[in-house]
Amino acid sequence: MSVPLRSTLMTPLYDLRKNQMIGKPFLNVDLEIESATPIRLITEELGEEVSVLYSGRTSGGFLASYEVSLMDRDADSIIHRFCELIESLSEDARREWNGSFRRTFDIGYGPSDLVEMYSSRIRSETVARVSGLNAEIAVSIYPRTGEADQDEVVNSE
Repeated sequence: MSVPLRSTLMTPLYDLRKNQMIGKPFLNVDLEIESATPIRLITEELGEEVSVLYSGRTSGGFLASYEVSLMDRDADSIIHRFCELIESLSEDARREWNGSFRRTFDIGYGPSDLVEMYSSRIRSETVARVSGLNAEIAVSIYPRTGEADQDEVVNSE
């Protein structure tokens, strides 16, 4: 299983020796859209507001995956910003959005050195906006990898 690439702006510090995040386990929120047709208008209109992680064909159609760079870095504010961007799309791009068969805000967490509970909240207003866009919220928790994997990463540099 591979871990998706993340932009360096949004990635927390990572300790290769311990194979874990330094600080909070929250990584980022990816917006993933799957459609039977290419996702071109949305990608064009989101423009420099997002980084495109992937855009292309998959076995089930087409997939576009994005992340947005925000300095405050909490899941709720990132989802809220994505909602603003989607709500501001042109009519044609909104048709492309509405025609897709999956629209997911995927909240990613990784291993951490925290010794206390970590809590991440999504406000009801944000959940309502996501629902109004006919989208879903998913949570991905990336495991700590084994020692063999860690050695490969360290030795490959």
